[in-house]
Order: sequence, then structure tokens, then C-alpha cells
Amino acid sequence: MKNVILSNDLHQLSPMSSKFTPALNESAISSFFFKLQSKPMD
Repeated sequence: MKNVILSNDLHQLSPMSSKFTPALNESAISSFFFKLQSKPMD
């Protein structure tokens, strides 16, 4: 559920997000979290 909450926060904080379709926004956020999770959390 954390990802959902963060996604909502990012959507609200970014005025540019309204120019993109929800699908593109989802894709960008998903890849963003994937990059974060794929990095070592030392």
C-alpha cells in the first residue's frame, strides 16, 4: 500500500502529471520504484 500512497503524493505534487495519461504516469512511477528497489539498500 505504500507504493499506492506514494503514487498519489507524486501525482498531487507534480502539476505536469495532468498532461500525461494515467497509463503513462503509472508506467513512469512503476519504473521509478523498480529502479529504487533494484539498487542495494546498504
